[in-house]
Amino acid sequence: MIPAIVRSVVLAGSVLLGSQGASAQRMVSAASVKGQDSAAVLARSRSAQAGFERFRYMRLPRTHQSGGGSRNGCHEIIGRFCFWFEADPDAPPPEAPVIGERRRALLQRLATAADVIPGDAWITGQRVRYLVEAGDEGAAVATARACRAERWWCAALEGYALHEAERYSEAQTAFDAALGAMPAEERARWMDVTDLLAPEDQREYGRASEEERVRLARRLWWLADPLWSDAGNDRLTEHYARWTMHVIQQRARQVDRIAWRDDMREIVVRYGWFNAWERYVPLFYGSSGEGMVAYNDPRTWEWLVPLSAVRAPRTLKGDEWPLLEATPTPTRYAPEYAARVIPLPHQVAVFPRPGGAVLVAGYDLPADSLPANPRIHAAAVVMDDDGGGRTVSPWQPTAASGALRVALPRNPSVLSLEVREDSTRLLARRRQAVAWDADARVSDLLLLAHPEARPESLDDAARIARGSANLRPGERVALFWEMYRLPAGDSVTVRIGLVTPQAGWARRQLEAIGIARGSRPVRMGWREATEGEAIAPRSITVGIPADLRPGEYTLEVSVSAPGRPTAVARRTVRVGDPPPVTR
Repeated sequence: MIPAIVRSVVLAGSVLLGSQGASAQRMVSAASVKGQDSAAVLARSRSAQAGFERFRYMRLPRTHQSGGGSRNGCHEIIGRFCFWFEADPDAPPPEAPVIGERRRALLQRLATAADVIPGDAWITGQRVRYLVEAGDEGAAVATARACRAERWWCAALEGYALHEAERYSEAQTAFDAALGAMPAEERARWMDVTDLLAPEDQREYGRASEEERVRLARRLWWLADPLWSDAGNDRLTEHYARWTMHVIQQRARQVDRIAWRDDMREIVVRYGWFNAWERYVPLFYGSSGEGMVAYNDPRTWEWLVPLSAVRAPRTLKGDEWPLLEATPTPTRYAPEYAARVIPLPHQVAVFPRPGGAVLVAGYDLPADSLPANPRIHAAAVVMDDDGGGRTVSPWQPTAASGALRVALPRNPSVLSLEVREDSTRLLARRRQAVAWDADARVSDLLLLAHPEARPESLDDAARIARGSANLRPGERVALFWEMYRLPAGDSVTVRIGLVTPQAGWARRQLEAIGIARGSRPVRMGWREATEGEAIAPRSITVGIPADLRPGEYTLEVSVSAPGRPTAVARRTVRVGDPPPVTR
């Protein structure tokens, strides 16, 4: 699936320079005070940059397909441009070697110009941009760090180069410095997230006070960070890198010869910079004039959540991040460390403790997603709903299925369960809110990997936690839970049930006439004496009926004591199809 932007199918004329925004005018003003020689050097540098883009344009591959606008229609129209998603088996080939040679010549000319006017922001920006484009991120970082233009612009260029070098934590530090040194008006533009939101969220965000918008933007980026287990927020630094590219392009010649305006700024900030171009040449006489088709990275996922989740992180259910590639979404971003992102089968159980709780998170990577000898890293990270109080699992297994344990000092919190396979760059993730009742009399239910296991403590149970809550008909599974503050010298009644989902009307009719089989509830119970334990761990093995139809069910454990309300723990499980019968 190769998404693309049709920048302009019909060119009314060539516009050599982009719009001259206030920030761009401020940055290039330093050159004018150095005299005619500096001005001539800058003019020649601009001419060389424009010449390179004309050279590139003439050597781009050609296509007779104008894009989604002529076939399936635009998924979105932004200003002068049509954005669409479609399968394109004839994506542009790699860049011609001669373009790389010409780029190296341009970089040499820009370096010579920088020796004459080292404080010129435009020249430094172009050098960093084309070094990154050439794949020389190390030289781009060094060039940005040697920058002698305005402080904020030099820091922004350094952040951009570091981000492209995948040094995200350092990039975030550099962008923080850039924002701190920016003029207030420019900083407000970079930090405004309006264009990144869905239309209904844009209206709500616009009605909020300035203080509230700052708070919402901070939470939005906290939740958008793809990996809490890694230092730095690469989705945030990607956003600021896109803004840096916007400023670089404002007074530069574009490969498509179109003036740089706010619609291009919105496209780049939302969807990122392009990785390939084609020249559109009409196949038939009289068709629309020559134009351009620009391509983005074919990989993409949506990392930003709706504003409702930003306002109340403690309500996160885990389905706020649709892990679907190449579908129309408000924004696009594909981190370099993730070639593929998949949902993560899991189970999460919380066990209250004085002053906090213990969380056990199991995970189970699908076997068909892994190579023969996988290199797996797993982490469970918990943060409070203001993006602070970061707690990471103390041990990290390297198996395809396992469990992680985290101490929770505060309530409520958000959990990010993250598993990566290095050789294939596979990322599986689960992020959801976690909460518990400090006065609860029964913990969550934890499914165990060994059906006959009888752990006597949470430590023992956590080591053998099952990777997910996916079960099969006929399977036997062990459960572990804790009961709290049991009355001394009394007894409690414990009941366990597998609660069936409510069938729809059509299903009930089919069951009534015998065409479809129904699912009967499964229950068992007992009474036991208590000794006044503060924490009473329990475990038992239950059998999943062999004739249970596939679907979601609820495992329930209820604890009743005289004079107290019944305490109930529930675990949603998914029962799949039974394994095939082999002969």
